[in-house]
Amino acid sequence: MRIILLILIPFVLGFAITEIHYDPAGSDTGLEYIEVQHDPGDNLENFTFEDAASSDALHAITFVNSSISLLVEQGFNTTVNVSVYTAGATLGNGLNNDQDVVRIKNQAGEIVAEVNYSSSLGGSNGKSLCNENGMLKECNATPGWIPSIIINETNYSSNSSIPQNTTAPTQPNNSINQTPIPAPQLFYTLKITEVMANPSGNDRTSAPDGEWIELYNFGTAPLPLEGLILADEKNNQVKLGQSNLLSSQIIQPFAYGVAYLNGWSIFNNNGDSVRLLQNTTILDQMSYGPIEEGFTWGMVQGVWKRTIPSPGMENKIYPSADAAEAIEPFLHISETPESAALGTSFVVAVDAYRTTTRASTLSIALDKVISPITFTVRGDAKNISLRVPILLPACLRKNISETTLRVGGLGLKEEKSISITGPACTPTARETATRVSLEEKPRYQITTAASASQPEKHLKQPADSVIYKSSAMQAKDLTIYLFTLFLIAMCIYLLARKHG
Repeated sequence: MRIILLILIPFVLGFAITEIHYDPAGSDTGLEYIEVQHDPGDNLENFTFEDAASSDALHAITFVNSSISLLVEQGFNTTVNVSVYTAGATLGNGLNNDQDVVRIKNQAGEIVAEVNYSSSLGGSNGKSLCNENGMLKECNATPGWIPSIIINETNYSSNSSIPQNTTAPTQPNNSINQTPIPAPQLFYTLKITEVMANPSGNDRTSAPDGEWIELYNFGTAPLPLEGLILADEKNNQVKLGQSNLLSSQIIQPFAYGVAYLNGWSIFNNNGDSVRLLQNTTILDQMSYGPIEEGFTWGMVQGVWKRTIPSPGMENKIYPSADAAEAIEPFLHISETPESAALGTSFVVAVDAYRTTTRASTLSIALDKVISPITFTVRGDAKNISLRVPILLPACLRKNISETTLRVGGLGLKEEKSISITGPACTPTARETATRVSLEEKPRYQITTAASASQPEKHLKQPADSVIYKSSAMQAKDLTIYLFTLFLIAMCIYLLARKHG
């Protein structure tokens, strides 16, 4: 009878997960399975099976030209005439009895079917979850047989078997969704938290050495990393595959994962940008400055610091004094805008490390915009973080489109360009009058008198010119004038006494 059921089901276009048996009665070992329906004759060799914690390639145990396949654990026994594939001793990391995700990818790495399930839907204690019109419902375990018996529609008890008087349907059972179940849209909640751009030795070493990026999932859903893209400032890209992810194919909520470049080197040792992309969408990005070999840039309490490498773990700054002393001083602009408008403000963040506890001086300046601002750092702290608010003037005497942010100190300096938008200042009425007066009535004129032997330059004052003097000059002139009068009076007095 079951052979008749199988023969009467027409072939299905597409790919669908039709049954999940995640909680066999008793021990789960060797008894979990996934049933899928696909185009007749499809071979799933080297397809990928994933759950929330693991990703494994499928390999055929038995291949049959049918439209049904079973994905099983090693040791699973079946006599049903369908294709059977295994991913190893367990399906993924072992199908979770509370909730999990089941995902199947083709040989190109494209998701062809994906289902999220929960024990609240049923399917425990030897039962299964079956796909009915795209919905998961509890059913009897029938590996390789379609249609499945939906328990909550036939009112069978949880431990009943298929009734003896059940007749085979003569039409396709509508409880089977004949189109692929669309993969849910993932909302990626990932942040870049550590960057190894200058590893010890050869940057192109295979994983787990070489360049790598640490990511943190701050969301509440497991997130697959395969297919995401790492790119640098020049848009050199590495698409993440299994060889790049090792044990981090899926990042659990509030957990870290590591993406290895595995033989590729795209990040500059002297400073670069790191972008995490999903196709062309930027999920996160950061920029960094020069870094010594063997050390990383790590996010610590929301600020990028130079850190000891700690892939997959919380970042810490120099856990020992010996490690700190081994590092040369450095200076890095960790935050600044690419453009700013006159009359607005922005923050410049500077990270520095000094090898001495003597007073140190740092300076920040914007060419042609703001004069240098100087800071003196005292105390025992060697890791220095400055966040300096910069207030731009409302206008500039000269219209400029770009300025250079210059940070110096500790014998080092770093520069970054910032685009500036805004008008040049309009001269005031007094400045305009003074300029016109000086242009119309110059204090001195230079003339050249020609002679037979050599031209002579004469400096003469125009007759109609007006000379303006400061109050200090006027006071000086008055003092000289009064002193001269005093001398004349004394001379007259002395002459009068002599002849009197």
